[in-house]
This record gives sequence, structure tokens and C-alpha cells, in this order.
Amino acid sequence: MIRNPTGRLAIDHLIGGYAKLYNVIIFPTQNLLRQLQTATPRGAPLDLRSLGRIGISPQLAAYYARTGWLTRLAHGIYALPGDALNTPGMLMLLQDRIAGLHLAGRSALGAPVKGLGGGELVLMGDARAELPEWFTMRQPARYTNPRLFDWSLAGLSPEAGAELARQTVVDGRSASAAAPAGDGADVADGASPGIRRSVPERAILEMLYDVGTGESLADAKEMVASLRVTTAAAPEPSPAPAPTPAPRAHRDPNPAAAATTLHIPTLGLLLRCCTSIKAVRLLLTLARQTNLLDVRKLARDHSPRTGSPTRWMRRLPDGTLLSLRPYG
Repeated sequence: MIRNPTGRLAIDHLIGGYAKLYNVIIFPTQNLLRQLQTATPRGAPLDLRSLGRIGISPQLAAYYARTGWLTRLAHGIYALPGDALNTPGMLMLLQDRIAGLHLAGRSALGAPVKGLGGGELVLMGDARAELPEWFTMRQPARYTNPRLFDWSLAGLSPEAGAELARQTVVDGRSASAAAPAGDGADVADGASPGIRRSVPERAILEMLYDVGTGESLADAKEMVASLRVTTAAAPEPSPAPAPTPAPRAHRDPNPAAAATTLHIPTLGLLLRCCTSIKAVRLLLTLARQTNLLDVRKLARDHSPRTGSPTRWMRRLPDGTLLSLRPYG
């Protein structure tokens, strides 16, 4: 009987190929799938960078999506199959993708918006952007980039202005000592670690800027009436061009009070830097009507930017006619 060495070599080659397939592709893939199931946070979408940290390449992520190990939300964005995405998890990803994204206006002031579907979130940021459909279909929200503050108006250097911007948009863990957020967590009360939000002094100006478009005048007045003020001392900024640090925005040590307390020196500084005459005058008007603070003293001590001495009149998109004097 004549032996066929060529056939034997072919069989050996085939066996070796299967071994290589297992050792190079199948076994590592099983390890990656195990890491995908155990090392990735629940409730949060996954982008290519987070997948890459556990060794999953874009090509492998696409393969996992085709085979059911991942659910594709958008280009380069995935979720674990059957995972219920929550608002804090989605916001954490968006913060990495949209410069300066933060909870703003009424959402930053603590208006109740539970983890999913409880109401519309107000978001602002530094870049022109549209919220992705995978986010808005799960959490109603609106996003704007109004460029509401120009720090040079208060004589701050670029470095000091950047520092003040960081101090007036804070991480949730620095705004509240509440428990970490999970499914259904309230992201609007500042209790979500890692979620950035405006401090109250900035948030109320953001809300008043929105009056007539996203907010009603009645709701704005009700919010102003619910606020309190403190006159605790804070250092004043030095004029440009000296690159001195920005004055530190005071935070009340009591998280519950911090959500509704305005620190007058911080508010005065923001009123000097606010680019919206409407927001500044509306705050002064509502503060006078609700006896929130002494408007004359605020104007004397902090020189808010109120524009010309004439009355400011506009009919807003919702039909509201605003007639605002410089100091209310």
C-alpha cells in the first residue's frame, strides 16, 4: 500500500489551522466577552474608546453587534443587549463628546427630573451640537450653546476667566453628598457624581435667558421667589491683564441649602459678565418684585451689566411682552 505524504501534510495543516483559530481568535474572544459582561458599567452606553480599554477594536465591536453581543445605538456607540440606559450614564458619555455640556437653568436648580422620562432636561454647553437620537428617545432634553458669559467684561484675564467658568459649573459630587446615582436617580438635584451642573447663581441667569423660548415668565418668577441669598464674603477679582486667579465661587456647606441659595458676590460677578441684557434686567426685576435682595445695594456694590438707561422691550417667541427697566 502506497502512503500519501501530501495528504498527511494537508491533514496536519488543517489541524494546525483549527488550533491557531482557537488560540488566536476564539479563546481571546471569549475572554473579551467575559470582560464586556463584567467590567463595563450597566446603564451607560459604550463608545469605541471605552471598548478599546478592554481590548475590543472597532472591527470587533461591529462583529459583536452583528452577532448579538452588543446593540448598536449609532456610529461608534453601543450598549449591552437588554441593558436599560439611565440618564446619568448617558450624560457621562455626552459630556466627553460635547464641550462644556452641563445641566443648566431649571435642571441645575433642582426642578425634579427623575432618571428617565420624568421631564425635559435643560442642557447647555460651549459647542454647537445636536443631542443624538439615542439620547433624546430615552430622555427628553433640549440643548443650547448661548455663550451667556464673557469673563473679560469683569476685567478677568483669560486664565482667571477659565478658572471662574470651572467654578460655576461643578461636578455633582462636589454639589451634594447624596448617594451615587443609579437607575431612576435624580440628576437634577446635583446628586449624581460626575454629572456637571451650573451653580445656583449661574443657573438662575440661564433660566431667565430661556424665558419666552423654553421657560415661562410665571415659572421663572416662582423659581426666583423660592431662592434665598447669603452675603458671605468672597475675594474680588483683579483686573486684566494680570493673570490672577478668579475669585472662588462660594458654596454653602449644607447641600440642601446650596441648591436654593445665591451667594451675592458670585452673583454680582456673573451679572457683570452676563452677555444677555434680558437675563440681567429680568433677574433684577423679579428680585425686586419678590423681595429676594436689595437691588439698589447690589447695583451699587457690583455694577451689573444692564445696558443702556432706556427701557428694554421685546415680544418674546411665546408672545410674552417684556418691558424691563435697567434695575427693575
